[in-house]
Amino acid sequence: MTSQWPLLHHQLDDFTEPWREQPAPVVLLHPGLAGNGELYRSWVPILTDEYRVLRIDARGQGRSPRPEGYVWSLAAFVEDVVALLDDLQIERVHWVGASGGGIIGQHAAATLTGRIESLVLLATTPRFRSPTNDVNGWLQPLYRGDVAGFFRQDTARRFGLDNQARTNWIIDEIARTPAQTIAELHQWVVGVDLVDNLARITCPTLIITGEQDTLTDLSDAALMQQHIPDSRLDVIEGHPHNVGYTHPHLVAS
Repeated sequence: MTSQWPLLHHQLDDFTEPWREQPAPVVLLHPGLAGNGELYRSWVPILTDEYRVLRIDARGQGRSPRPEGYVWSLAAFVEDVVALLDDLQIERVHWVGASGGGIIGQHAAATLTGRIESLVLLATTPRFRSPTNDVNGWLQPLYRGDVAGFFRQDTARRFGLDNQARTNWIIDEIARTPAQTIAELHQWVVGVDLVDNLARITCPTLIITGEQDTLTDLSDAALMQQHIPDSRLDVIEGHPHNVGYTHPHLVAS
């Protein structure tokens, strides 16, 4: 697929046996809104015995530029990924999407023919709901340019309270994305509703959620399991929304 936009920032790690007759399958790690591929760094040594591991920064987030005229949409996010896969000559991937990356992954699996081998939906939802009735009130720290303040108002349910240094590192990585962009993305995502498309996802799908996740909670996970035909639900007991970043060993393996 050709695209008018620059390719996404990405890193492809391949530590599989170089004498393989066929290249190893690819796991695509798609971060949540405002995140970047560095948040998956601890997944790499767990996966690279068997897979090539492709980490991306979505458009306008992390180190991927957002050119003038780029409009947020599920179709555009997926087009970016397909353009990158075509450039890397990768035909099929196992898509792992955390939070917003899982929302985009649902759309990709429902609309792309033959490109998604399997799907992991990690701490995500088919229809994101603001944790408060006042979306603009929730986003106020971002309007002031305070990325850390925005994420710290949800620290317990996003990251847990057991490791402050880890939480600081995650927030610092997310803060590579401008506050205005993060606000726009959250304003955009509250209008997304994929429930009617879930039945179109035919690839094997693993749904994972933290037991203490109240941003995308167990009801969201149960809804996806109900509507995606070939799906399974795993609940990580005692862990928050970003369990994939905070406790990768519990998820990646």
